[in-house]
Amino acid sequence: MFALVPVNLAYYLLHDRAPKSMQASKRCINTAVALLTFTTVVFRSEVALLLVPLALQLLYQGHTTFLDLLKVGVLVGLTSVGQL
Repeated sequence: MFALVPVNLAYYLLHDRAPKSMQASKRCINTAVALLTFTTVVFRSEVALLLVPLALQLLYQGHTTFLDLLKVGVLVGLTSVGQL
């Protein structure tokens, strides 16, 4: 139940874009991945089943790079656990 708000916000960030734009901005993509990572670590681990295919799709379509995903994922993951 608590995971609903960040997951919906992440999907809003992925779908909200400027008119006639083919993809969301890099900032919105990174924020959405950060929200989903935070939600996976703190609230519900099954959100990872949503995060992994989404990350693979973003990589395959060229919306982000592996290094960007890795940086955002590790930074937010460690911060969420409280190790940073």
